[in-house]
Formats: sequence, C-alpha cells, structure tokens
Amino acid sequence: MVQGLDSSFDGVIFIGYHARAGAENGFLAHTGAGVVKGLWLNGTEVGEGGLNTFFAGSIGVPVILASGDKTFSEEIKKITPTRTVITKEAIGLSAAKLLHPDVVNKELQTQTLAAIKDLKNAKPFPVKDPIEFVLKVDVPTRADVAMGIPGMKRVDGYTISYQAKNMNEAYPLIRIVYKYLSW
Repeated sequence: MVQGLDSSFDGVIFIGYHARAGAENGFLAHTGAGVVKGLWLNGTEVGEGGLNTFFAGSIGVPVILASGDKTFSEEIKKITPTRTVITKEAIGLSAAKLLHPDVVNKELQTQTLAAIKDLKNAKPFPVKDPIEFVLKVDVPTRADVAMGIPGMKRVDGYTISYQAKNMNEAYPLIRIVYKYLSW
C-alpha cells in the first residue's frame, strides 16, 4: 500500500481504508491478510492505516487525507491529525450503510483540494526508533513459524514481538508474517 513511497513525496492520501482487526463497528475490519488479531507499533495498536502512517512518518511524509468507513476514520484521527472522508458506516462486520458515490466523490475532491492548499502545515507522524512491533496471529503454528526469523521473540502462544531498528526493517517483516508465513 505504500510501495514506492519515499521522502521525495510532500504528502500521502489513503483511499478506501477499513478499521483494524477486531474493531467494533468496523466494516470488513481486518489487518493484512486476515490472520492478524492485533498489531502494535511502539505500544500503539494499529491496522493497515496506522501501519502505513508509521511508515510514512518514518520517512518524513505526512498523511494529508484518509478515507474509509466511519470506524477507520475515528481510528486514524487517534493516531494522526488528518482530514478524513467517511464513505460508509458499518451495520455489522459484512454490512454497511454507504454514502452515495456522488456525495463521497464531491467530499473527496473538496478535502483533497483543501489538504493540498494546506500542505505547508502538514506534519509527518513522529516516529521514534527503534520500532518494537507486537503481532498477535490467528493460530499458534503461524507464531511457531515466525520464530524462525532471527531476533523474533515469543510473547505467548499467539503473539510474537520484534525489535526493529526502524520502519524500513519492521514493515517487510510484519508483511512476511501476516501474508506469507503458512504451514
């Protein structure tokens, strides 16, 4: 989701995001490939939006706008003060009350223009190195396999942790665990 993002960018916009795994009132709430039951970066619980906010902040790029369901919008604002556009509100995990596409498109245009005009005031999310990530997975076997990564620590049957020197090291390891480790 942030492939190719580097410090040459003035800002980043997240479109079509959702709440983190386990979020109450989140539409299709999940983190990564759905095997993650919780992800914490330096003690802050995050979903994909938070993970990408940490990455962007670590390279000095502010999140200037984020859109998604209402619960995601509330989540991202707790992490970083950014503009949001709500596209839907969950009725349950797999049902939502959607705003009309014309309304969403108009609001996205309005907020994007406002974010660009206010770019000089946008501040990147402050990230302190090192990065400790804690990842709770769906089954203990996935945590077992992750223990093959040098430096990985076991917290409990479902949970692992890792002390990365920075987000450039943490981000791909997190993705490996939740997307590629299988048995």
